[in-house]
Amino acid sequence: MTRTENRFLYMLKGIACLLVITIHFPVNGRFSEWISLLSRCAVPFFFMVAGRYAYSGRAADAPGLRKKMLSRLGKIVCTAFGVLAVYTLYSFVYHRVQGMNVAAWVQMKYQPLEWLRLAALNASNIIWDSSYVFDFLWYLFAMIWVQLFLTVTLRWRSDLKNAVCVVLMSMLYLCQYMPFSATVPVLRIFSGSTLFYRNWLFTGIPFALVGVWIAQTDVRRAGGPLAWWAVAACGVMLAVRESKHFDLHDLPVGLIMLTIALAVLAEYYPQRGSRVLAFVGKHLSANVYYWHVLVGTMLKQLLDGKLAAWLPYLVMACTLLLSLALYGVKRWIHSRKT
Repeated sequence: MTRTENRFLYMLKGIACLLVITIHFPVNGRFSEWISLLSRCAVPFFFMVAGRYAYSGRAADAPGLRKKMLSRLGKIVCTAFGVLAVYTLYSFVYHRVQGMNVAAWVQMKYQPLEWLRLAALNASNIIWDSSYVFDFLWYLFAMIWVQLFLTVTLRWRSDLKNAVCVVLMSMLYLCQYMPFSATVPVLRIFSGSTLFYRNWLFTGIPFALVGVWIAQTDVRRAGGPLAWWAVAACGVMLAVRESKHFDLHDLPVGLIMLTIALAVLAEYYPQRGSRVLAFVGKHLSANVYYWHVLVGTMLKQLLDGKLAAWLPYLVMACTLLLSLALYGVKRWIHSRKT
């Protein structure tokens, strides 16, 4: 298994994609608060994995790497707008059934301010509305800017990238815990809102740069895995303490520590971990993220309040089956081409 293939990392990614479902469709029971807290690691971890594989295990000055990264950027753009097209169609049909006319629907979603918010903050009525409630597509549009940033800064020195990472990570912390908020001009949004810092700049880029640092550094030379297990444990304890003494923000500092520690630990155990969860992480996690809200929203409407306690597990099962089917179709198309 090469360094670009890491079963432990894919396993964590598989777990993360299932945790994302619990953000939007919370589980009930004894461990629900723990699951709710830990699930906040999921999307930052996705950004970290994207940074980890950004250069495909090649040196930054490798021939053709920038062209390959631009090609990947094109795929991300196509994926983001392709997934958005499906949700937009669903939104249109839903609101028409609810009695909204076409002009009102267009006015609701496509005002100039919404396009500006989408570009600047990855938060807009264009990518979410009352038909599916959850603002989860921000990650896909944040990835466009993240991939563009990684491509533009390809030849930057490592120490400069690390400095940018530290500054933006610090800004993420300050934005979450600042004691005041003000209206941001033009965008008409409060600086204390999660939408202000949960975007490509303050969340996407710093975590992607952590992934780049992991990929370009032999972290195992810095010491054994026990130190990183200790960081992970301290992160969990700090996150629990933060959740009790502060409002539960998108990403407490303890979870930042946990997320980074787990990504580093994957470098110590590249051939360990559940093969099933690694398969989910490598081949299914993207589609699980894309379609879990659509599947969950439709299930919720069909069940109409019945089996409410089972809804998160039904969403997981149905989304995994759908993702597996889409993976099979992709494999079949690829085999036909070859």
